[in-house]
Amino acid sequence: MLVKDEYYETVDLAAYREVVKPVLGQEILDIHAHSWNRIPPHSELSQYPEMNRNPYTIEALLTAGRLMFPEQVYHALVFGSPDPNGYDCNDYVADEARKHEHLYPLYIPAMKASEDQVRKAVREGGYYGFKPYWNMVTWKPKQDDVTVIDMLPAPYMRVADDWGLVIMLHIPGSQRLASEQNLKDIQTLSRQYPHAKIVIAHIGRSYTYWSMKGHIEHIADLPNVYFDTSFVQDSMVYKVFFDHVDPAKVMYGTDLPISEVRGKRVWINTGWVDVSHDKLSWTASRDPQHPVQGTFMSYEMIRAMREGAAEAGLSDQDLRPIFFENGMKLLADVRRRMAGEWKK
Repeated sequence: MLVKDEYYETVDLAAYREVVKPVLGQEILDIHAHSWNRIPPHSELSQYPEMNRNPYTIEALLTAGRLMFPEQVYHALVFGSPDPNGYDCNDYVADEARKHEHLYPLYIPAMKASEDQVRKAVREGGYYGFKPYWNMVTWKPKQDDVTVIDMLPAPYMRVADDWGLVIMLHIPGSQRLASEQNLKDIQTLSRQYPHAKIVIAHIGRSYTYWSMKGHIEHIADLPNVYFDTSFVQDSMVYKVFFDHVDPAKVMYGTDLPISEVRGKRVWINTGWVDVSHDKLSWTASRDPQHPVQGTFMSYEMIRAMREGAAEAGLSDQDLRPIFFENGMKLLADVRRRMAGEWKK
Protein backbone atom coordinates (compact mmCIF):
# COMPACT_ATOMS: atom_id res chain seq x y z
CA MET A 1 0.00 0.00 0.00
CA LEU A 2 1.30 3.44 -0.88
CA VAL A 3 2.38 5.66 1.99
CA LYS A 4 3.41 9.27 2.47
CA ASP A 5 7.17 9.30 2.82
CA GLU A 6 10.03 11.60 1.90
CA TYR A 7 10.17 10.38 -1.70
CA TYR A 8 6.43 10.97 -2.12
CA GLU A 9 6.70 14.47 -0.65
CA THR A 10 9.70 15.55 -2.73
CA VAL A 11 9.44 13.67 -6.06
CA ASP A 12 5.83 12.58 -6.54
CA LEU A 13 4.15 15.75 -5.33
CA ALA A 14 6.48 17.87 -7.46
CA ALA A 15 5.36 15.90 -10.53
CA TYR A 16 1.73 16.16 -9.41
CA ARG A 17 1.91 19.94 -9.24
CA GLU A 18 3.75 20.33 -12.55
CA VAL A 19 2.22 17.58 -14.72
CA VAL A 20 -1.08 16.40 -13.25
CA LYS A 21 -2.86 19.20 -11.45
CA PRO A 22 -3.09 21.57 -14.46
CA VAL A 23 -5.50 19.27 -16.33
CA LEU A 24 -7.68 18.20 -13.39
CA GLY A 25 -10.78 19.68 -11.82
CA GLN A 26 -12.09 18.97 -8.34
CA GLU A 27 -12.96 15.34 -9.11
CA ILE A 28 -11.34 12.55 -11.09
CA LEU A 29 -12.82 9.34 -12.51
CA ASP A 30 -10.36 6.49 -12.91
CA ILE A 31 -12.11 4.47 -15.62
CA HIS A 32 -9.80 1.44 -15.33
CA ALA A 33 -8.86 0.12 -11.88
CA HIS A 34 -8.47 -3.37 -10.40
CA SER A 35 -9.09 -4.79 -6.94
CA TRP A 36 -9.15 -8.30 -5.48
CA ASN A 37 -9.39 -9.57 -1.92
CA ARG A 38 -7.50 -12.85 -2.26
CA ILE A 39 -5.28 -14.70 -4.69
CA PRO A 40 -7.08 -17.21 -6.95
CA PRO A 41 -6.13 -20.68 -5.69
CA HIS A 42 -4.83 -22.03 -8.99
CA SER A 43 -3.75 -18.89 -10.79
CA GLU A 44 -0.31 -17.97 -12.05
CA LEU A 45 1.20 -14.67 -11.01
CA SER A 46 1.19 -13.22 -14.56
CA GLN A 47 3.92 -10.96 -15.87
CA TYR A 48 3.80 -8.65 -12.83
CA PRO A 49 4.47 -10.98 -9.86
CA GLU A 50 5.36 -8.30 -7.33
CA MET A 51 2.02 -6.60 -7.99
CA ASN A 52 -0.10 -9.76 -7.98
CA ARG A 53 1.24 -12.04 -5.26
CA ASN A 54 -0.85 -10.26 -2.61
CA PRO A 55 -4.45 -9.05 -2.48
CA TYR A 56 -5.08 -5.54 -3.72
CA THR A 57 -8.01 -4.48 -1.63
CA ILE A 58 -10.43 -1.63 -2.13
CA GLU A 59 -8.74 0.05 0.83
CA ALA A 60 -5.39 -0.10 -1.00
CA LEU A 61 -6.99 1.22 -4.20
CA LEU A 62 -8.63 4.15 -2.43
CA THR A 63 -5.40 4.96 -0.58
CA ALA A 64 -3.52 5.05 -3.88
CA GLY A 65 -6.21 7.25 -5.41
CA ARG A 66 -6.06 9.72 -2.53
CA LEU A 67 -2.25 9.94 -2.62
CA MET A 68 -1.96 10.19 -6.40
CA PHE A 69 -4.69 12.83 -6.66
CA PRO A 70 -4.53 14.59 -3.29
CA GLU A 71 -6.67 17.59 -4.23
CA GLN A 72 -9.38 15.66 -6.10
CA VAL A 73 -12.30 13.47 -5.07
CA TYR A 74 -11.35 10.04 -6.43
CA HIS A 75 -13.92 7.92 -8.30
CA ALA A 76 -13.18 4.57 -9.96
CA LEU A 77 -14.78 2.11 -12.34
CA VAL A 78 -13.41 -1.02 -10.70
CA PHE A 79 -13.20 -4.73 -11.50
CA GLY A 80 -11.28 -7.76 -10.33
CA SER A 81 -8.89 -10.10 -12.08
CA PRO A 82 -9.96 -13.17 -14.06
CA ASP A 83 -9.41 -16.80 -13.16
CA PRO A 84 -10.58 -19.44 -15.66
CA ASN A 85 -10.40 -22.07 -12.89
CA GLY A 86 -13.50 -20.69 -11.23
CA TYR A 87 -12.38 -18.09 -8.67
CA ASP A 88 -14.92 -15.28 -8.66
CA CYS A 89 -13.97 -11.80 -7.41
CA ASN A 90 -17.12 -10.15 -8.76
CA ASP A 91 -19.02 -10.32 -5.47
CA TYR A 92 -16.18 -8.68 -3.56
CA VAL A 93 -16.03 -5.72 -5.94
CA ALA A 94 -19.83 -5.31 -5.92
CA ASP A 95 -20.03 -5.53 -2.12
CA GLU A 96 -17.30 -2.92 -1.66
CA ALA A 97 -18.90 -0.60 -4.21
CA ARG A 98 -22.07 -0.57 -2.08
CA LYS A 99 -19.99 0.77 0.82
CA HIS A 100 -18.26 3.53 -1.17
CA GLU A 101 -20.39 5.97 -3.15
CA HIS A 102 -17.66 6.78 -5.69
CA LEU A 103 -16.99 3.21 -6.84
CA TYR A 104 -18.73 1.64 -9.85
CA PRO A 105 -18.28 -2.12 -10.39
CA LEU A 106 -17.88 -4.11 -13.60
CA TYR A 107 -18.61 -7.83 -13.92
CA ILE A 108 -16.08 -10.36 -15.29
CA PRO A 109 -18.14 -12.67 -17.54
CA ALA A 110 -18.32 -16.42 -17.22
CA MET A 111 -18.46 -17.81 -20.73
CA LYS A 112 -21.48 -20.15 -20.41
CA ALA A 113 -24.06 -18.04 -18.56
CA SER A 114 -27.58 -17.76 -19.96
CA GLU A 115 -29.15 -14.39 -20.70
CA ASP A 116 -31.43 -14.73 -17.66
CA GLN A 117 -28.40 -15.45 -15.46
CA VAL A 118 -26.58 -12.43 -16.85
CA ARG A 119 -29.54 -10.13 -16.20
CA LYS A 120 -29.91 -11.44 -12.67
CA ALA A 121 -26.20 -10.95 -11.93
CA VAL A 122 -26.24 -7.35 -13.20
CA ARG A 123 -29.39 -6.48 -11.23
CA GLU A 124 -28.26 -8.01 -7.97
CA GLY A 125 -24.68 -6.77 -8.15
CA GLY A 126 -25.43 -3.26 -9.38
CA TYR A 127 -22.83 -3.68 -12.13
CA TYR A 128 -22.32 -1.01 -14.76
CA GLY A 129 -21.21 -3.48 -17.39
CA PHE A 130 -18.67 -6.17 -18.20
CA LYS A 131 -14.89 -6.66 -18.28
CA PRO A 132 -14.18 -9.68 -20.50
CA TYR A 133 -10.74 -11.31 -20.63
CA TRP A 134 -9.17 -13.40 -23.36
CA ASN A 135 -7.93 -16.08 -20.94
CA MET A 136 -11.53 -16.90 -19.97
CA VAL A 137 -11.85 -18.37 -23.49
CA THR A 138 -10.41 -21.64 -22.22
CA TRP A 139 -10.98 -23.61 -25.42
CA LYS A 140 -8.37 -21.40 -27.13
CA PRO A 141 -5.30 -21.38 -24.88
CA LYS A 142 -3.20 -19.23 -27.25
CA GLN A 143 -4.04 -15.54 -27.10
CA ASP A 144 -3.43 -15.04 -30.83
CA ASP A 145 -6.22 -17.53 -31.57
CA VAL A 146 -8.81 -15.71 -29.44
CA THR A 147 -11.12 -13.19 -31.12
CA VAL A 148 -13.05 -10.29 -29.65
CA ILE A 149 -16.28 -12.11 -30.51
CA ASP A 150 -15.06 -15.16 -28.53
CA MET A 151 -14.67 -12.97 -25.44
CA LEU A 152 -18.19 -11.56 -25.59
CA PRO A 153 -20.88 -14.26 -25.74
CA ALA A 154 -24.19 -13.15 -27.21
CA PRO A 155 -26.11 -13.22 -23.88
CA TYR A 156 -23.79 -10.57 -22.47
CA MET A 157 -23.96 -8.41 -25.56
CA ARG A 158 -27.76 -8.57 -25.70
CA VAL A 159 -28.00 -7.44 -22.09
CA ALA A 160 -25.38 -4.73 -22.65
CA ASP A 161 -27.31 -3.46 -25.66
CA ASP A 162 -30.65 -3.58 -23.87
CA TRP A 163 -29.43 -1.66 -20.82
CA GLY A 164 -26.68 0.47 -22.43
CA LEU A 165 -23.94 -1.14 -20.32
CA VAL A 166 -20.20 -0.53 -20.51
CA ILE A 167 -17.99 -3.15 -22.19
CA MET A 168 -14.40 -2.59 -21.06
CA LEU A 169 -12.60 -4.37 -23.90
CA HIS A 170 -8.96 -5.46 -23.61
CA ILE A 171 -8.45 -6.65 -27.17
CA PRO A 172 -6.53 -9.93 -27.64
CA GLY A 173 -3.54 -10.92 -29.74
CA SER A 174 0.02 -9.85 -30.34
CA GLN A 175 -1.02 -7.54 -33.20
CA ARG A 176 -3.29 -5.55 -30.91
CA LEU A 177 -4.93 -2.63 -32.74
CA ALA A 178 -3.03 -3.58 -35.89
CA SER A 179 -5.04 -6.82 -36.13
CA GLU A 180 -7.50 -6.72 -39.02
CA GLN A 181 -9.64 -9.28 -37.19
CA ASN A 182 -9.83 -7.15 -34.06
CA LEU A 183 -10.85 -4.09 -36.05
CA LYS A 184 -13.53 -6.03 -37.95
CA ASP A 185 -14.91 -7.52 -34.72
CA ILE A 186 -15.15 -4.10 -33.06
CA GLN A 187 -16.96 -2.76 -36.11
CA THR A 188 -19.35 -5.74 -36.04
CA LEU A 189 -20.16 -5.36 -32.35
CA SER A 190 -20.69 -1.62 -32.74
CA ARG A 191 -23.15 -2.21 -35.57
CA GLN A 192 -25.04 -5.14 -34.03
CA TYR A 193 -25.28 -3.69 -30.50
CA PRO A 194 -25.58 0.08 -30.99
CA HIS A 195 -26.60 0.87 -27.40
CA ALA A 196 -23.69 -0.96 -25.73
CA LYS A 197 -20.87 1.36 -24.68
CA ILE A 198 -17.73 -0.31 -26.03
CA VAL A 199 -14.63 1.13 -24.34
CA ILE A 200 -11.36 0.07 -25.97
CA ALA A 201 -8.97 -0.38 -23.04
CA HIS A 202 -5.40 0.95 -23.29
CA ILE A 203 -6.30 2.53 -26.66
CA GLY A 204 -6.22 -0.97 -28.08
CA ARG A 205 -3.08 -1.86 -26.10
CA SER A 206 -1.21 0.72 -28.20
CA TYR A 207 1.74 1.27 -25.89
CA THR A 208 3.88 1.74 -29.01
CA TYR A 209 3.53 3.75 -32.20
CA TRP A 210 3.43 0.85 -34.68
CA SER A 211 0.12 -0.57 -33.46
CA MET A 212 -1.60 2.84 -33.56
CA LYS A 213 -0.53 4.42 -36.85
CA GLY A 214 -2.72 3.46 -39.79
CA HIS A 215 -5.23 1.54 -37.66
CA ILE A 216 -7.01 3.82 -35.20
CA GLU A 217 -8.91 5.56 -37.99
CA HIS A 218 -10.86 2.35 -38.73
CA ILE A 219 -12.74 2.57 -35.43
CA ALA A 220 -12.31 6.22 -34.42
CA ASP A 221 -15.74 7.38 -35.58
CA LEU A 222 -17.91 4.44 -34.52
CA PRO A 223 -20.72 6.13 -32.54
CA ASN A 224 -20.73 3.81 -29.52
CA VAL A 225 -16.99 3.09 -29.34
CA TYR A 226 -14.90 4.94 -26.74
CA PHE A 227 -11.30 4.70 -25.54
CA ASP A 228 -9.48 4.57 -22.24
CA THR A 229 -5.88 5.72 -22.03
CA SER A 230 -4.75 3.44 -19.20
CA PHE A 231 -1.04 2.66 -19.23
CA VAL A 232 -0.27 4.43 -22.52
CA GLN A 233 2.84 6.51 -21.85
CA ASP A 234 4.17 7.44 -25.30
CA SER A 235 3.52 10.98 -26.55
CA MET A 236 3.74 9.99 -30.23
CA VAL A 237 0.94 7.46 -29.71
CA TYR A 238 -1.23 10.22 -28.25
CA LYS A 239 -0.38 12.59 -31.10
CA VAL A 240 -1.58 10.10 -33.73
CA PHE A 241 -4.54 9.13 -31.54
CA PHE A 242 -5.81 12.69 -31.13
CA ASP A 243 -5.29 13.35 -34.83
CA HIS A 244 -8.20 10.94 -35.39
CA VAL A 245 -10.27 10.70 -32.19
CA ASP A 246 -12.56 13.31 -30.65
CA PRO A 247 -11.44 13.93 -27.03
CA ALA A 248 -15.12 13.62 -26.01
CA LYS A 249 -14.79 9.86 -26.62
CA VAL A 250 -11.73 9.47 -24.39
CA MET A 251 -11.38 8.62 -20.68
CA TYR A 252 -8.41 8.44 -18.34
CA GLY A 253 -7.60 5.28 -16.40
CA THR A 254 -4.70 4.34 -14.16
CA ASP A 255 -4.73 0.52 -14.40
CA LEU A 256 -3.99 0.40 -10.68
CA PRO A 257 -2.27 -1.33 -8.99
CA ILE A 258 0.47 -1.51 -11.62
CA SER A 259 0.61 2.27 -12.05
CA GLU A 260 1.85 2.54 -8.47
CA VAL A 261 5.22 1.64 -10.00
CA ARG A 262 7.48 4.67 -10.22
CA GLY A 263 8.91 4.69 -13.71
CA LYS A 264 7.79 4.63 -17.33
CA ARG A 265 6.88 2.24 -20.13
CA VAL A 266 9.15 3.08 -23.04
CA TRP A 267 9.24 2.04 -26.68
CA ILE A 268 12.41 0.23 -27.82
CA ASN A 269 12.66 -1.07 -31.39
CA THR A 270 9.27 -2.74 -31.99
CA GLY A 271 8.49 -3.51 -28.36
CA TRP A 272 8.30 -1.90 -24.96
CA VAL A 273 10.01 -2.22 -21.60
CA ASP A 274 9.15 -0.83 -18.18
CA VAL A 275 11.89 1.23 -16.53
CA SER A 276 11.49 1.67 -12.79
CA HIS A 277 12.91 3.37 -9.71
CA ASP A 278 12.73 0.13 -7.72
CA LYS A 279 14.22 -3.11 -9.00
CA LEU A 280 11.39 -5.44 -10.06
CA SER A 281 11.46 -8.78 -11.83
CA TRP A 282 9.94 -7.46 -15.08
CA THR A 283 11.51 -3.98 -15.24
CA ALA A 284 14.79 -2.41 -16.20
CA SER A 285 16.40 -0.38 -13.43
CA ARG A 286 19.70 1.24 -12.54
CA ASP A 287 22.25 0.65 -9.82
CA PRO A 288 20.40 1.03 -6.48
CA GLN A 289 22.97 3.65 -5.51
CA HIS A 290 21.87 5.78 -8.49
CA PRO A 291 18.20 4.87 -9.09
CA VAL A 292 15.94 6.34 -11.75
CA GLN A 293 14.14 9.26 -10.13
CA GLY A 294 10.78 8.15 -11.46
CA THR A 295 7.30 9.07 -10.34
CA PHE A 296 4.04 7.12 -10.62
CA MET A 297 3.28 5.65 -14.02
CA SER A 298 -0.20 7.11 -13.59
CA TYR A 299 1.48 10.52 -13.85
CA GLU A 300 3.58 9.51 -16.86
CA MET A 301 0.37 8.66 -18.72
CA ILE A 302 -0.81 12.22 -18.17
CA ARG A 303 2.56 13.73 -19.10
CA ALA A 304 2.60 11.83 -22.42
CA MET A 305 -1.06 12.67 -23.08
CA ARG A 306 -0.46 16.38 -22.62
CA GLU A 307 2.63 16.35 -24.83
CA GLY A 308 1.00 14.36 -27.63
CA ALA A 309 -2.24 16.31 -27.47
CA ALA A 310 -0.35 19.60 -27.75
CA GLU A 311 1.31 18.33 -30.93
CA ALA A 312 -2.18 17.49 -32.23
CA GLY A 313 -3.34 21.04 -31.52
CA LEU A 314 -5.25 20.44 -28.29
CA SER A 315 -5.01 22.49 -25.10
CA ASP A 316 -5.13 21.41 -21.47
CA GLN A 317 -8.68 22.74 -21.39
CA ASP A 318 -9.59 20.43 -24.26
CA LEU A 319 -8.28 17.49 -22.23
CA ARG A 320 -9.93 18.27 -18.90
CA PRO A 321 -13.23 16.39 -19.57
CA ILE A 322 -11.21 13.21 -20.20
CA PHE A 323 -10.47 13.02 -16.49
CA PHE A 324 -14.04 13.12 -15.18
CA GLU A 325 -16.95 14.40 -17.26
CA ASN A 326 -16.66 12.04 -20.24
CA GLY A 327 -16.75 8.89 -18.15
CA MET A 328 -19.39 10.14 -15.76
CA LYS A 329 -21.72 10.80 -18.70
CA LEU A 330 -21.49 7.12 -19.67
CA LEU A 331 -22.12 5.94 -16.12
CA ALA A 332 -25.03 8.34 -15.68
CA ASP A 333 -26.63 6.93 -18.84
CA VAL A 334 -26.26 3.40 -17.45
CA ARG A 335 -27.99 4.49 -14.24
CA ARG A 336 -30.79 6.10 -16.23
CA ARG A 337 -31.36 2.99 -18.37
CA MET A 338 -31.09 0.69 -15.36
CA ALA A 339 -33.49 2.70 -13.18
CA GLY A 340 -35.60 0.20 -11.32
CA GLU A 341 -33.77 -2.85 -12.66
CA TRP A 342 -31.16 -2.94 -9.89
CA LYS A 343 -34.02 -3.15 -7.35
CA LYS A 344 -35.85 -6.08 -8.96
